[in-house]
Amino acid sequence: NEEIRGIVETYLQKKNWLVPIANNIFGVDDKALASTLAQKFPVLKNITVEKKYFHGLIIQANHREAIGIWCFQKQGSCLYFDQDGIAFDRAADSSGTLFLMVHDYLEDAKELGGRVADEESFDRVLELKKELDRTKIGISRIIIPEELFRINVKTTEGWEAYFSTADALIPQTKALSIFLANK
Repeated sequence: NEEIRGIVETYLQKKNWLVPIANNIFGVDDKALASTLAQKFPVLKNITVEKKYFHGLIIQANHREAIGIWCFQKQGSCLYFDQDGIAFDRAADSSGTLFLMVHDYLEDAKELGGRVADEESFDRVLELKKELDRTKIGISRIIIPEELFRINVKTTEGWEAYFSTADALIPQTKALSIFLANK
């Protein structure tokens, strides 16, 4: 990728002890270069920089894989996120079941490279998706309202379910599953 090459070349032109780093592979701080690349390219993860003495640098990275789109409704911005909850690219609000859709009315928009939500909230959203998938309830979108005590789910069938954030999700999804079976 030419953009990555440009960032690396800019890094190598920096001077360390008045000598350009490119002239001395021993002056390359592999961790600092990996960190710079991670900041500039949030779509990359597991970035490693390896020095091959007398030959150059080997840079390896993996692309983040989107599992969903998190939309921050206050600002009207949406971001792709991965299984770790890291926002890595801008997205359009969409519908369908290809990605987990989350409409967040509570939080402000996050920066690329940052987490879309705190770990507890993010884990709760993933647990809810897993439990609803297990019970074969299709999710159109998960809605995080301004109220702190619940999460709403709009199903692919068009109806909504409300889940308490104060209680364990598994008993709530089991109760919903039993109710639907007896309907």
